[in-house]
Amino acid sequence: MLENWISEPKNDRNDFPDDTLGHSTIFGTNDDLDGKRNKVFIICDKSEFASCVRSELYKLKNHFSTLHVIDVGDLKKVTSEFAISPLSELSEEGRVVFISQDDYFLNSIFQTLRHNNNSISLNQINRNLAFYSQENNRRILKSDKLFNLAVLGYQRHYCYKSDLEYIHNAFINHVSLGQLHENVDRCEPIIRACHGSVFNLNAIQGVEDNSGSISPNGMHAIEACQISKYSGINSQLRIYNITLGSLEPSKRVNSLAAQMIWYFLEGVSISSKEDLVNKINLQEHTVQTTIDDLYLTFWKSKTSGRWWFEIPSSSDDHSKIYPCSLEDYQAACKNEITTYVMNQINIDH
Repeated sequence: MLENWISEPKNDRNDFPDDTLGHSTIFGTNDDLDGKRNKVFIICDKSEFASCVRSELYKLKNHFSTLHVIDVGDLKKVTSEFAISPLSELSEEGRVVFISQDDYFLNSIFQTLRHNNNSISLNQINRNLAFYSQENNRRILKSDKLFNLAVLGYQRHYCYKSDLEYIHNAFINHVSLGQLHENVDRCEPIIRACHGSVFNLNAIQGVEDNSGSISPNGMHAIEACQISKYSGINSQLRIYNITLGSLEPSKRVNSLAAQMIWYFLEGVSISSKEDLVNKINLQEHTVQTTIDDLYLTFWKSKTSGRWWFEIPSSSDDHSKIYPCSLEDYQAACKNEITTYVMNQINIDH
């Protein structure tokens, strides 16, 4: 069915040197694949930006013998609604990297994921919060299937005050640029909870937009690659969209986007699922606080070192478990509740 929505790529793996990612990539659909390998599909819009990112990506070295990287081609029509069907089909088979010039595909990702998930968490990396005040996005924000729509790397001087107030009052998970610079690892639990992500490259320092303006502040390239790797490590994140948005295409931006995808692939190659139901290989830490007599159970993975916290649910008899960090646990031990943990508690109740 993919041929109804996608034009197959023109590349051939023999066009690339043996040690490159391009040489190991499968171009076009292929059903005869090793079922033991994880699949990562690459799909693009028809933009020059996506084509250039592809070219840069396939020059990079191949470290991913445990993956099938499959470039399925370009969307035949570049609209938010048209993208839903191919994204749905691909995300059921593996992980999806979607390269697009336009930045309006968050709704496509939400509509894709809502059919297979009762509660969806998304994140966007963006220098502003315009999404939250745009009228056409209200349906997503009001959906009973949306648990959280986090934002990472935003810069307050680009944001309306009303949007800043909204993300706080609505318990939106968020990490500002300053907080991200202090410790990029604070983004990891938020990303680990998500099913889809949109990385707008306007969040990067020194990029030029289509008005000729260059942002002196922004996320560093190494931070962008780390966030991409966190997204790949998260086994439940199905769709990762890198978008140019309002930026001017450039060699630097194209190369960075390609490297971000490379680190996403590295994350996928080392990702593993933790057994959060049976708590296998998880170490329990209980904390009683005097804040509303809150009783929290923290869990640490003996294999990955990652942390979660558990709270009794007010809606049923089952507890719910959420990703967190060592810092969240350490704060609770000091009778302090971090904003991130309190957001999850407030949303759950």
